Amino acid sequence: MGKAIVAAAALAACGWVGAVLPHGTDARAAAEDAAGKGFALRTNMVLNRSFFLSWDEVPEENFGRYEVYAGPAPGPLPEAPVAVYGETDHCYHSLRGLEPETEYAARVRLVHADGTPPEWSETVRATTLRDGFPEGTPPSKIVIPTFMYHHVRPLATFPPGVDLGGWYSTESFERDLAWMKAHNIHGVTSADILDGRLPENPVFLTFDDGYTDFLDYAVPLLAKYGFPAANAVVTQLPAGQSRWAVPEWPLDTLMTWPQIRKCLQQGMEIGGHTQTHVNLAQHPENIGQIQGSFDDLVSALGETPLYFCYPWGMDGHDLLWAKNAVRAAGYRLATRTWPPRRAQLASDTMFLPRQFAVEGDSLEDFIRKAGFRVEEPEPAEEQPAPDAPPAAPEGTQAGEEAGKGKEAA
Repeated sequence: MGKAIVAAAALAACGWVGAVLPHGTDARAAAEDAAGKGFALRTNMVLNRSFFLSWDEVPEENFGRYEVYAGPAPGPLPEAPVAVYGETDHCYHSLRGLEPETEYAARVRLVHADGTPPEWSETVRATTLRDGFPEGTPPSKIVIPTFMYHHVRPLATFPPGVDLGGWYSTESFERDLAWMKAHNIHGVTSADILDGRLPENPVFLTFDDGYTDFLDYAVPLLAKYGFPAANAVVTQLPAGQSRWAVPEWPLDTLMTWPQIRKCLQQGMEIGGHTQTHVNLAQHPENIGQIQGSFDDLVSALGETPLYFCYPWGMDGHDLLWAKNAVRAAGYRLATRTWPPRRAQLASDTMFLPRQFAVEGDSLEDFIRKAGFRVEEPEPAEEQPAPDAPPAAPEGTQAGEEAGKGKEAA
Protein backbone atom coordinates (compact mmCIF):
# COMPACT_ATOMS: atom_id res chain seq x y z
CA MET A 1 0.00 0.00 0.00
CA GLY A 2 1.40 3.43 -0.95
CA LYS A 3 0.56 5.17 2.31
CA ALA A 4 0.79 3.46 5.67
CA ILE A 5 -1.58 4.35 8.44
CA VAL A 6 0.75 6.19 10.77
CA ALA A 7 -0.35 8.22 13.79
CA ALA A 8 1.80 10.50 15.88
CA ALA A 9 0.68 8.75 19.02
CA ALA A 10 0.29 10.61 22.27
CA LEU A 11 -0.64 7.44 24.07
CA ALA A 12 1.36 7.67 27.25
CA ALA A 13 -0.21 10.98 28.20
CA CYS A 14 -3.65 9.36 28.08
CA GLY A 15 -2.74 6.18 29.93
CA TRP A 16 -2.20 4.11 26.78
CA VAL A 17 0.82 1.99 25.97
CA GLY A 18 1.62 -0.15 22.97
CA ALA A 19 1.54 -3.83 23.86
CA VAL A 20 1.62 -7.26 22.33
CA LEU A 21 -1.48 -9.04 23.58
CA PRO A 22 -2.83 -12.48 22.81
CA HIS A 23 -5.72 -12.48 20.36
CA GLY A 24 -7.56 -14.87 18.14
CA THR A 25 -8.07 -12.84 14.99
CA ASP A 26 -5.07 -13.41 12.72
CA ALA A 27 -1.73 -15.16 13.22
CA ARG A 28 -0.03 -12.78 10.79
CA ALA A 29 -1.23 -9.85 12.86
CA ALA A 30 0.45 -11.28 15.95
CA ALA A 31 3.73 -11.63 14.08
CA GLU A 32 3.52 -8.05 12.76
CA ASP A 33 2.66 -6.73 16.20
CA ALA A 34 5.59 -8.53 17.77
CA ALA A 35 7.91 -7.17 15.07
CA GLY A 36 6.70 -3.61 15.73
CA LYS A 37 5.24 -3.19 12.24
CA GLY A 38 1.67 -2.46 13.29
CA PHE A 39 0.37 1.03 12.51
CA ALA A 40 -0.23 3.24 15.51
CA LEU A 41 -3.53 4.05 17.18
CA ARG A 42 -4.17 7.09 19.31
CA THR A 43 -6.77 7.75 21.88
CA ASN A 44 -7.93 10.44 24.20
CA MET A 45 -10.78 10.90 26.62
CA VAL A 46 -10.54 7.70 28.65
CA LEU A 47 -13.50 7.74 31.07
CA ASN A 48 -15.07 5.24 33.45
CA ARG A 49 -17.41 3.64 30.90
CA SER A 50 -15.94 4.65 27.53
CA PHE A 51 -12.89 5.65 25.56
CA PHE A 52 -12.22 7.15 22.13
CA LEU A 53 -9.98 5.46 19.58
CA SER A 54 -8.72 6.95 16.28
CA TRP A 55 -6.20 6.33 13.53
CA ASP A 56 -5.16 8.15 10.35
CA GLU A 57 -7.34 8.07 7.25
CA VAL A 58 -6.10 6.00 4.30
CA PRO A 59 -6.47 6.69 0.54
CA GLU A 60 -9.52 5.45 -1.32
CA GLU A 61 -7.39 3.25 -3.58
CA ASN A 62 -7.76 -0.43 -2.63
CA PHE A 63 -9.66 0.46 0.56
CA GLY A 64 -12.07 -2.18 1.76
CA ARG A 65 -13.04 -1.52 5.37
CA TYR A 66 -11.82 -0.88 8.89
CA GLU A 67 -12.54 -3.50 11.55
CA VAL A 68 -12.29 -2.61 15.24
CA TYR A 69 -11.53 -5.36 17.77
CA ALA A 70 -11.67 -4.73 21.51
CA GLY A 71 -12.18 -6.58 24.75
CA PRO A 72 -11.04 -6.91 28.37
CA ALA A 73 -7.34 -7.54 28.92
CA PRO A 74 -5.46 -9.70 29.47
CA GLY A 75 -6.91 -12.38 27.29
CA PRO A 76 -7.65 -12.95 23.62
CA LEU A 77 -9.51 -10.31 21.67
CA PRO A 78 -12.84 -11.53 20.31
CA GLU A 79 -12.96 -13.19 16.90
CA ALA A 80 -15.71 -10.83 15.70
CA PRO A 81 -15.13 -7.06 15.35
CA VAL A 82 -17.08 -4.71 17.60
CA ALA A 83 -17.46 -2.27 14.68
CA VAL A 84 -16.91 -2.18 10.91
CA TYR A 85 -16.60 1.02 8.86
CA GLY A 86 -16.68 1.20 5.08
CA GLU A 87 -15.65 4.85 4.58
CA THR A 88 -12.01 5.90 4.59
CA ASP A 89 -12.70 9.00 6.69
CA HIS A 90 -14.53 7.03 9.40
CA CYS A 91 -11.22 6.38 11.12
CA TYR A 92 -12.43 6.57 14.72
CA HIS A 93 -14.59 4.67 17.17
CA SER A 94 -16.02 5.25 20.64
CA LEU A 95 -16.13 2.15 22.81
CA ARG A 96 -19.00 2.41 25.30
CA GLY A 97 -20.69 0.31 27.94
CA LEU A 98 -17.37 -0.63 29.53
CA GLU A 99 -16.77 -1.64 33.12
CA PRO A 100 -15.05 0.85 35.43
CA GLU A 101 -11.50 0.28 36.68
CA THR A 102 -10.99 -2.42 34.07
CA GLU A 103 -8.16 -2.84 31.57
CA TYR A 104 -9.18 -3.07 27.91
CA ALA A 105 -7.23 -3.83 24.75
CA ALA A 106 -8.02 -2.69 21.20
CA ARG A 107 -6.64 -2.92 17.70
CA VAL A 108 -7.82 -2.16 14.17
CA ARG A 109 -7.55 -4.20 10.97
CA LEU A 110 -7.48 -2.59 7.53
CA VAL A 111 -9.03 -4.92 4.95
CA HIS A 112 -8.07 -4.27 1.32
CA ALA A 113 -10.59 -4.34 -1.51
CA ASP A 114 -8.47 -6.64 -3.71
CA GLY A 115 -8.17 -9.37 -1.08
CA THR A 116 -4.47 -8.85 -0.34
CA PRO A 117 -3.45 -9.61 3.26
CA PRO A 118 -4.89 -7.09 5.74
CA GLU A 119 -2.84 -4.64 7.74
CA TRP A 120 -3.09 -4.62 11.53
CA SER A 121 -2.52 -1.86 14.00
CA GLU A 122 -0.45 -2.28 17.08
CA THR A 123 -2.42 -3.32 20.15
CA VAL A 124 -3.14 -0.64 22.73
CA ARG A 125 -4.65 -0.95 26.15
CA ALA A 126 -5.99 1.32 28.87
CA THR A 127 -7.64 1.09 32.25
CA THR A 128 -10.97 2.84 32.61
CA LEU A 129 -11.58 5.25 35.47
CA ARG A 130 -13.63 4.43 38.52
CA ASP A 131 -17.27 5.53 38.69
CA GLY A 132 -17.54 9.00 40.14
CA PHE A 133 -20.67 8.54 42.21
CA PRO A 134 -21.77 5.64 44.43
CA GLU A 135 -24.70 3.62 43.17
CA GLY A 136 -27.94 5.10 44.46
CA THR A 137 -26.69 8.71 44.52
CA PRO A 138 -29.75 10.92 43.91
CA PRO A 139 -29.57 12.49 40.41
CA SER A 140 -30.14 15.90 42.00
CA LYS A 141 -26.82 15.48 43.81
CA ILE A 142 -24.85 14.88 40.60
CA VAL A 143 -23.94 18.25 39.12
CA ILE A 144 -22.84 18.45 35.47
CA PRO A 145 -21.44 21.93 34.80
CA THR A 146 -22.40 22.72 31.20
CA PHE A 147 -20.78 25.63 29.39
CA MET A 148 -21.86 27.38 26.21
CA TYR A 149 -19.40 28.78 23.65
CA HIS A 150 -19.75 30.18 20.16
CA HIS A 151 -16.35 31.46 19.05
CA VAL A 152 -12.89 30.54 20.35
CA ARG A 153 -9.95 32.33 18.76
CA PRO A 154 -6.88 34.37 19.78
CA LEU A 155 -7.82 37.56 21.58
CA ALA A 156 -5.85 39.65 19.08
CA THR A 157 -8.18 38.47 16.28
CA PHE A 158 -11.45 39.55 17.95
CA PRO A 159 -13.44 42.03 15.81
CA PRO A 160 -13.42 45.52 17.37
CA GLY A 161 -16.28 46.15 19.78
CA VAL A 162 -17.66 42.61 19.56
CA ASP A 163 -20.05 41.31 22.24
CA LEU A 164 -17.81 39.28 24.53
CA GLY A 165 -20.75 37.10 25.55
CA GLY A 166 -20.22 34.99 22.43
CA TRP A 167 -16.46 35.17 22.02
CA TYR A 168 -13.82 33.43 24.10
CA SER A 169 -10.07 33.70 23.63
CA THR A 170 -7.77 30.76 23.10
CA GLU A 171 -5.75 32.15 25.98
CA SER A 172 -8.68 31.88 28.40
CA PHE A 173 -9.84 28.57 26.93
CA GLU A 174 -6.46 26.90 27.35
CA ARG A 175 -6.15 28.31 30.86
CA ASP A 176 -9.46 26.68 31.82
CA LEU A 177 -8.67 23.36 30.12
CA ALA A 178 -5.23 23.14 31.73
CA TRP A 179 -6.71 23.79 35.18
CA MET A 180 -9.44 21.19 34.68
CA LYS A 181 -6.93 18.61 33.44
CA ALA A 182 -4.70 19.22 36.47
CA HIS A 183 -7.63 18.83 38.85
CA ASN A 184 -9.13 15.64 37.38
CA ILE A 185 -12.16 17.27 35.78
CA HIS A 186 -13.48 14.93 33.08
CA GLY A 187 -15.20 16.03 29.88
CA VAL A 188 -18.37 14.09 29.02
CA THR A 189 -20.66 13.81 26.00
CA SER A 190 -24.41 13.49 25.53
CA ALA A 191 -24.03 9.70 25.53
CA ASP A 192 -22.27 9.78 28.90
CA ILE A 193 -24.97 11.98 30.44
CA LEU A 194 -27.75 9.78 29.06
CA ASP A 195 -25.98 6.68 30.39
CA GLY A 196 -26.01 8.30 33.82
CA ARG A 197 -22.91 6.53 35.14
CA LEU A 198 -20.50 9.43 35.14
CA PRO A 199 -16.89 9.85 36.18
CA GLU A 200 -16.09 12.11 39.09
CA ASN A 201 -16.06 15.84 38.36
CA PRO A 202 -17.86 15.77 34.97
CA VAL A 203 -18.10 18.82 32.69
CA PHE A 204 -20.06 19.19 29.43
CA LEU A 205 -18.61 21.70 26.93
CA THR A 206 -20.97 22.83 24.16
CA PHE A 207 -20.54 25.05 21.10
CA ASP A 208 -23.25 26.61 18.96
CA ASP A 209 -23.51 27.20 15.20
CA GLY A 210 -20.48 25.33 13.77
CA TYR A 211 -18.02 28.16 13.07
CA THR A 212 -14.70 27.39 11.40
CA ASP A 213 -12.77 28.67 14.42
CA PHE A 214 -14.04 25.63 16.32
CA LEU A 215 -11.92 23.37 14.14
CA ASP A 216 -9.07 25.85 13.74
CA TYR A 217 -8.59 26.78 17.39
CA ALA A 218 -10.87 24.97 19.85
CA VAL A 219 -10.47 21.37 18.64
CA PRO A 220 -6.63 21.34 18.83
CA LEU A 221 -6.80 22.57 22.43
CA LEU A 222 -9.57 20.14 23.37
CA ALA A 223 -7.59 17.23 21.91
CA LYS A 224 -4.40 18.41 23.62
CA TYR A 225 -6.01 18.27 27.06
CA GLY A 226 -8.29 15.29 26.40
CA PHE A 227 -11.72 16.94 26.46
CA PRO A 228 -14.60 16.27 24.07
CA ALA A 229 -17.09 18.98 23.14
CA ALA A 230 -20.44 19.01 21.38
CA ASN A 231 -21.04 21.44 18.51
CA ALA A 232 -24.60 22.05 17.29
CA VAL A 233 -24.40 22.97 13.59
CA VAL A 234 -26.86 24.73 11.29
CA THR A 235 -27.36 21.93 8.81
CA GLN A 236 -28.49 23.79 5.67
CA LEU A 237 -25.67 26.31 5.78
CA PRO A 238 -22.35 24.40 5.61
CA ALA A 239 -19.68 26.75 4.24
CA GLY A 240 -22.23 29.55 4.58
CA GLN A 241 -22.26 32.60 6.81
CA SER A 242 -23.98 33.51 10.04
CA ARG A 243 -26.48 35.98 8.62
CA TRP A 244 -28.84 35.46 11.56
CA ALA A 245 -26.25 36.97 13.95
CA VAL A 246 -26.13 40.40 12.25
CA PRO A 247 -26.07 43.11 13.57
CA GLU A 248 -25.13 41.81 17.03
CA TRP A 249 -22.11 39.95 15.66
CA PRO A 250 -20.25 40.29 12.38
CA LEU A 251 -20.71 37.72 9.64
CA ASP A 252 -18.56 34.65 10.11
CA THR A 253 -17.93 31.46 8.13
CA LEU A 254 -19.41 28.09 9.02
CA MET A 255 -17.68 24.73 8.64
CA THR A 256 -18.11 22.56 5.57
CA TRP A 257 -19.19 18.93 5.91
CA PRO A 258 -15.60 17.67 5.41
CA GLN A 259 -14.49 20.02 8.18
CA ILE A 260 -17.30 18.78 10.41
CA ARG A 261 -16.15 15.20 9.80
CA LYS A 262 -12.63 16.20 10.88
CA CYS A 263 -14.14 17.25 14.20
CA LEU A 264 -15.64 13.77 14.60
CA GLN A 265 -12.22 12.25 13.91
CA GLN A 266 -10.85 14.21 16.88
CA GLY A 267 -13.48 12.86 19.29
CA MET A 268 -15.92 15.75 19.11
CA GLU A 269 -19.71 15.35 19.07
CA ILE A 270 -21.86 16.96 16.38
CA GLY A 271 -25.49 17.85 16.96
CA GLY A 272 -28.31 19.79 15.32
CA HIS A 273 -29.24 23.49 15.58
CA THR A 274 -32.14 23.46 13.09
CA GLN A 275 -31.49 23.99 9.39
CA THR A 276 -31.37 27.81 9.26
CA HIS A 277 -30.96 28.88 12.93
CA VAL A 278 -34.65 29.70 13.24
CA ASN A 279 -36.10 30.96 16.52
CA LEU A 280 -38.79 28.36 17.12
CA ALA A 281 -40.50 30.40 19.83
CA GLN A 282 -41.16 33.18 17.31
CA HIS A 283 -41.65 30.97 14.24
CA PRO A 284 -43.34 27.73 15.32
CA GLU A 285 -44.36 27.11 11.71
CA ASN A 286 -40.72 26.06 11.12
CA ILE A 287 -40.92 23.16 13.55
CA GLY A 288 -40.11 20.82 10.65
CA GLN A 289 -36.54 22.09 10.73
CA ILE A 290 -35.94 19.98 13.83
CA GLN A 291 -36.58 16.75 11.95
CA GLY A 292 -34.88 18.21 8.89
CA SER A 293 -31.67 18.90 10.82
CA PHE A 294 -31.63 15.36 12.20
CA ASP A 295 -32.06 13.90 8.72
CA ASP A 296 -29.34 16.19 7.33
CA LEU A 297 -26.85 14.99 9.93
CA VAL A 298 -27.62 11.32 9.29
CA SER A 299 -27.28 11.84 5.54
CA ALA A 300 -24.05 13.85 5.69
CA LEU A 301 -22.23 12.03 8.50
CA GLY A 302 -23.69 8.54 8.46
CA GLU A 303 -24.29 8.64 12.21
CA THR A 304 -27.32 9.07 14.43
CA PRO A 305 -26.95 12.31 16.40
CA LEU A 306 -27.96 12.50 20.04
CA TYR A 307 -27.55 16.22 20.68
CA PHE A 308 -29.70 19.22 19.78
CA CYS A 309 -29.49 22.86 20.79
CA TYR A 310 -32.40 25.33 20.52
CA PRO A 311 -31.40 28.40 18.45
CA TRP A 312 -31.74 31.58 20.46
CA GLY A 313 -32.58 29.34 23.41
CA MET A 314 -36.23 29.67 22.33
CA ASP A 315 -36.07 33.00 24.18
CA GLY A 316 -36.03 31.03 27.42
CA HIS A 317 -39.48 29.50 26.83
CA ASP A 318 -39.90 25.89 27.93
CA LEU A 319 -42.21 24.80 25.11
CA LEU A 320 -43.56 21.27 25.39
CA TRP A 321 -44.41 21.02 21.68
CA ALA A 322 -40.83 21.90 20.74
CA LYS A 323 -39.35 19.37 23.17
CA ASN A 324 -41.70 16.71 21.88
CA ALA A 325 -40.60 17.48 18.30
CA VAL A 326 -36.94 17.18 19.30
CA ARG A 327 -37.58 13.82 20.90
CA ALA A 328 -39.71 12.59 17.99
CA ALA A 329 -36.98 13.54 15.51
CA GLY A 330 -34.57 11.16 17.22
CA TYR A 331 -32.50 13.50 19.37
CA ARG A 332 -32.12 12.44 22.99
CA LEU A 333 -30.60 15.45 24.72
CA ALA A 334 -31.14 19.17 24.08
CA THR A 335 -29.68 22.29 25.68
CA ARG A 336 -31.16 25.69 26.32
CA THR A 337 -29.66 29.15 26.85
CA TRP A 338 -31.87 31.03 29.32
CA PRO A 339 -31.88 31.20 32.24
CA PRO A 340 -28.24 30.19 32.85
CA ARG A 341 -27.98 27.55 35.53
CA ARG A 342 -25.90 24.54 36.56
CA ALA A 343 -27.19 21.30 35.11
CA GLN A 344 -27.79 18.19 37.17
CA LEU A 345 -28.32 14.58 36.24
CA ALA A 346 -31.90 15.23 37.38
CA SER A 347 -32.35 18.11 34.88
CA ASP A 348 -34.76 17.81 31.96
CA THR A 349 -32.65 16.22 29.22
CA MET A 350 -34.81 17.95 26.60
CA PHE A 351 -34.11 21.39 28.15
CA LEU A 352 -30.71 21.06 29.84
CA PRO A 353 -29.49 24.34 31.32
CA ARG A 354 -26.10 25.85 30.48
CA GLN A 355 -23.86 28.67 31.67
CA PHE A 356 -22.02 31.28 29.63
CA ALA A 357 -18.26 31.22 29.17
CA VAL A 358 -17.52 34.95 28.94
CA GLU A 359 -14.21 36.49 27.88
CA GLY A 360 -13.04 38.64 30.77
CA ASP A 361 -13.99 36.06 33.39
CA SER A 362 -11.06 35.07 35.57
CA LEU A 363 -10.18 31.47 36.28
CA GLU A 364 -11.82 31.93 39.68
CA ASP A 365 -15.01 33.11 37.92
CA PHE A 366 -14.99 30.01 35.71
CA ILE A 367 -14.52 27.70 38.72
CA ARG A 368 -17.25 29.50 40.66
CA LYS A 369 -19.75 29.19 37.81
CA ALA A 370 -19.04 25.49 37.48
CA GLY A 371 -19.14 24.85 41.20
CA PHE A 372 -16.15 22.53 40.96
CA ARG A 373 -15.20 21.10 44.33
CA VAL A 374 -11.68 19.85 44.18
CA GLU A 375 -8.93 19.50 46.71
CA GLU A 376 -5.85 21.53 45.94
CA PRO A 377 -2.68 19.48 46.28
CA GLU A 378 -0.86 20.32 49.46
CA PRO A 379 2.43 22.13 48.85
CA ALA A 380 5.48 20.02 49.51
CA GLU A 381 7.11 20.73 52.85
CA GLU A 382 10.44 22.43 52.62
CA GLN A 383 13.20 20.14 53.74
CA PRO A 384 15.71 21.70 56.16
CA ALA A 385 19.20 22.15 54.82
CA PRO A 386 21.53 19.40 55.92
CA ASP A 387 23.53 20.25 59.02
CA ALA A 388 27.22 21.05 58.53
CA PRO A 389 29.49 18.22 59.68
CA PRO A 390 30.81 18.76 63.21
CA ALA A 391 34.26 20.27 63.49
CA ALA A 392 37.03 17.82 64.23
CA PRO A 393 38.34 18.08 67.82
CA GLU A 394 41.63 19.83 68.23
CA GLY A 395 44.56 17.56 68.74
CA THR A 396 43.36 15.01 66.17
CA GLN A 397 44.95 14.57 62.78
CA ALA A 398 41.87 15.96 61.05
CA GLY A 399 41.85 18.97 63.37
CA GLU A 400 45.51 19.71 62.73
CA GLU A 401 44.97 19.49 58.95
CA ALA A 402 41.96 21.83 59.22
CA GLY A 403 44.06 24.32 61.15
CA LYS A 404 46.78 24.23 58.52
CA GLY A 405 44.12 24.94 55.92
CA LYS A 406 42.99 28.08 57.76
CA GLU A 407 46.55 29.33 58.05
CA ALA A 408 47.06 28.77 54.34
CA ALA A 409 43.95 30.77 53.59
